[in-house]
Amino acid sequence: MIHRLFWPLLIVVVTGLLGVGTYLLWPLPDPDVLWEQARAAMSEKRFDDANRLIILIGKIRPPTPADWLVRAQVAMALNKIDEAFEDLKQIPDDHKAGATARMLAGQLELRRNRARYADEFLKKAIALDPKLVQARRELVFLYGFQLRRPELMAQFTELSKITALTFDDVFIWCLARGAAWEPSEAAAMLQKFLDADPEDRDSRLALIENRRREQKFDVTADLLSALPTDDRDAMVLKARIALGRNDDEALQQILADGPADDPDLARIRARFAQIARENDEAIRFYRLALAVEPDDRDCLRGLGQCLSTKGETELGEKYLQEAKKYDDLASLVERASPGPGRNDPQLVFDLGNACEAVGRYAEALAWFKLILSRDPLNTQAQTAIYRLKQRQSSDSSVKSLE
Repeated sequence: MIHRLFWPLLIVVVTGLLGVGTYLLWPLPDPDVLWEQARAAMSEKRFDDANRLIILIGKIRPPTPADWLVRAQVAMALNKIDEAFEDLKQIPDDHKAGATARMLAGQLELRRNRARYADEFLKKAIALDPKLVQARRELVFLYGFQLRRPELMAQFTELSKITALTFDDVFIWCLARGAAWEPSEAAAMLQKFLDADPEDRDSRLALIENRRREQKFDVTADLLSALPTDDRDAMVLKARIALGRNDDEALQQILADGPADDPDLARIRARFAQIARENDEAIRFYRLALAVEPDDRDCLRGLGQCLSTKGETELGEKYLQEAKKYDDLASLVERASPGPGRNDPQLVFDLGNACEAVGRYAEALAWFKLILSRDPLNTQAQTAIYRLKQRQSSDSSVKSLE
């Protein structure tokens, strides 16, 4: 019996010794080399190869935050969203890859149409690294669809400080001041956001506004029903919808119930007062609205008309001229829409001057910098940039008209 077991046992022992010897003579690959190979495979879009290398690295040593980042990027490329999230969670905020990890998490949430969570991750990424350009661009996309103009303008302003903006960047920046995405296109995206996260208030409000612009009032009623009756923004939307439906009775009730100092309701109240030739009331409400949003062209024009009607011609004319500056800028922005006009250097210079004229100094600076990127020796652009850097933001206040 012992004789029969001897040779099989000897083979097992020898095989084991050979295995140990092989391990000692041929050690495992250097994980740093494998890591560089994985990065190279990623850059060449060989995602399966990158995935294989990352798995091999994990067998050699415990993954580092840098490893987890590459793992997540590979998982994202292979559309393994849940796996990518788990990988990103392993990277702490205080690691040098922390900001990038939070940005990638935001991008993953956008893939899942969860805009509210994407917003949180992207803002976290910027808090960790304010110069993270792509995170700010993602927020520009999100805020544009959600009609969150103050936040959108703030992101564009910060982007202009940390990276060179293209013509399209500055064009969209100017366009977004007074325009919105094409309603049906935006509504489709916003509906996806809301389907994925019914508690996404910002997307709900933007979708209601888009449906209002499409005059799909029955749809807006259903969407509004999910918001609290005391929601200020919902109240403003209800007023706009009543106005669009020519439902004066409903509108008057909303205005009667709404806060007397609300700037958005003030615009509507001012228009009604002006139509009723109640100039003092109209002037009061126009000023209330302009105190919050000094570049509202319609309010500037309405206030100028009321002041002129009341006999304050000189002051009224100042407001009317201020409104005309916005009309001139809008005309230039329209000329800058896709087409041959955007290659006209004079148009770019005119856009910069028009933005400066209405106190939009950040946009003006971006236009003039664009000129310098094309023509570094352009003295007009150099002079304009120097002048703008000396300006104080208070110069754009409407109060300076009086």
